[in-house]
Amino acid sequence: MVDAGCECVYVVDSAGALVLDGVTDRVAALVQELGDEAQVGFHAHDNLGLAVANSVLAHRAGARQLDGSLRGLGAGAGNAKTELGERYGVPAHEILIEAGRRGYVGGQEDLIIDIAVGWAQAT
Repeated sequence: MVDAGCECVYVVDSAGALVLDGVTDRVAALVQELGDEAQVGFHAHDNLGLAVANSVLAHRAGARQLDGSLRGLGAGAGNAKTELGERYGVPAHEILIEAGRRGYVGGQEDLIIDIAVGWAQAT
């Protein structure tokens, strides 16, 4: 993948079935293999209630891109919760309503931050 020009390779737990050491082992192996040639990312689902813990362990093992979602909303049991609203003093439900009004879909986390910052500045 690096030879083809990728800048980040993800460990993806779409089934939400990885448990702690499984995340650490996979991320660490990928970090070791890629070295400085590309970043490692991690995508967690919360089927076992471990999405946030697994994301923390992925970061400790070297992942530098971590996926999350506001209030954990996502496919299946959801994704790692970001709880972004609390950081900016903005009600999370207002962020979700505005994201829906704007027609946002997955993969636009930076735009969700823009909503929170804008809302905080306006109030």
